[in-house]
Amino acid sequence: MQDSVGRPRWRLKPLQVEGFASDLRVPPAGLVLGRDATCDVVLVGELYPIVSARHCRLVTEGEGLVLEDLDSTNGTWVGGAAIRRRPITHGEVFQLGPAGPRFAVLSSRIGSPVPPGSGAGLERTAFARRDESRHGTLEEVRGELGLPAPAHPEVFAPRASNRWPLVGAAVLGVAAIALGSWLVREQSRAEALRLAAEEFARSLDQRLLASQGELERQRENWSIQRLDYERAQADWERSRAEVVAERDRLLQRLEQLELEGATAQDVAELEAHLDAARLQLALFDPVELERTRVREIDRVERAVVLIEAREVLVEPSSGRLLRVRATEPGSRASSFHLDDDGEVFSRESTGSGVCVSADGHILTTAHVVAGQSSLPAILMDGEQRLEARTELYIVFSGTGTRHAAQLLELRRTDREDLALLKIEPFVGMPHVDGVDVELPTPPRGTEVYALGFPLGKRVLQAGDTVIASAFRGIVSRSVDPYVQVDAAVHPGASGGPVIDAQGRIVGLVTAMQSADPRANSSQIGYMLPIERARSIWPPAR
Repeated sequence: MQDSVGRPRWRLKPLQVEGFASDLRVPPAGLVLGRDATCDVVLVGELYPIVSARHCRLVTEGEGLVLEDLDSTNGTWVGGAAIRRRPITHGEVFQLGPAGPRFAVLSSRIGSPVPPGSGAGLERTAFARRDESRHGTLEEVRGELGLPAPAHPEVFAPRASNRWPLVGAAVLGVAAIALGSWLVREQSRAEALRLAAEEFARSLDQRLLASQGELERQRENWSIQRLDYERAQADWERSRAEVVAERDRLLQRLEQLELEGATAQDVAELEAHLDAARLQLALFDPVELERTRVREIDRVERAVVLIEAREVLVEPSSGRLLRVRATEPGSRASSFHLDDDGEVFSRESTGSGVCVSADGHILTTAHVVAGQSSLPAILMDGEQRLEARTELYIVFSGTGTRHAAQLLELRRTDREDLALLKIEPFVGMPHVDGVDVELPTPPRGTEVYALGFPLGKRVLQAGDTVIASAFRGIVSRSVDPYVQVDAAVHPGASGGPVIDAQGRIVGLVTAMQSADPRANSSQIGYMLPIERARSIWPPAR
């Protein structure tokens, strides 16, 4: 429905807000929301202490609606960000504070479905909301539908001689207006569907072009990798031939010494060289190479850890945590408090890392333990200040025991994304000895393995026991300071080690890149080479 000049009418849909069961109409003069009794929409302070006395205001400007924060303590939030003043459109949701009540904005001009849980029934006819004379009702209906006024309004005045014909004419007129309104709505709905279909087709075309471009880049990359593989194969065959020649030379020399009656010491030294050549030659055996690879992956995998980062809000003076509880049993409405009952209000994220010393030091990336979605400090009842705090826990692969962790070092710049954690060591704690931060970046084509916990605990696990995953790939290229690998990378794998076939840690998983921003994984991943960890490892004594 629109007003008499064709402007849309706006409504608010409370989303599980205690005390509000139906939509709220936004008048032309606007609405003020807050805890003060003078506000147009009053929220109960005991249920919503995060809301300020006069928190925010909605005002109409032309055909639009503008949301304005009234210098509230904890801010007005739209789309996960605090705003000062901005237009707000149909279907958007705003929130009073980062954990306060939420409202959906609805416009009578939009015919598309409203957000889930926001209700329906935006349009109501003039007949259901006015109790006035027939003459006044018809004029308002005409005005809301944008129809011109009748040339002779007096025809609607009731007369004793022709009352019933006039009533019949009025009924027919109302029916015609209702039919016209229905046709207009159906045409608007059809137009909206057509525009949505065109937009969807354009989106598909853009995604197809992006996929074709990515396919071409993959083909070029595969061609380069094939050439690198052929060169590596030639180097391998040449190295193997050199070792075989050295072994044969040593055998001939040993036979010669035996014939010449050489001393036992000379023979022993020659046999030691011969054993070394045989050991080096065994490394070219494909079966032995496979055994070495599996053995090294298993050794490092036991030292890989799942990192749990939990952000909470705490009162500094008392150490009490912000908690949330249902206002009534079975109710979806909730309240926030600092008592000891209820669930702790928190935001949780997971990542990966690797234990690199018998003292309990753990290498990971900075964004795993210090994400960009940190909770802001807020005020409860305008007096109690709550500050954000991050709690860190780790779980070793193959176990279900959580260990509290302490953050020792954090390096987060354009060229660094590193963190060093510490846990209390325990008997039998798995770890990787001898991490070499002087190890050079492996050349392109080197086979590597990324270890970690993709998607955290959301993937299949053995009960409470978490099990790390291993993804195989090769080094694709170097883009200083990062190294691109084609092993599959998922959210949650960040901070995990990347090892070569000899089990040496050559880097840490730090990012993924995809042509589709909605993708949950990518074959294009990036690692920070282990030499970048020199700034935090070994730790300063």
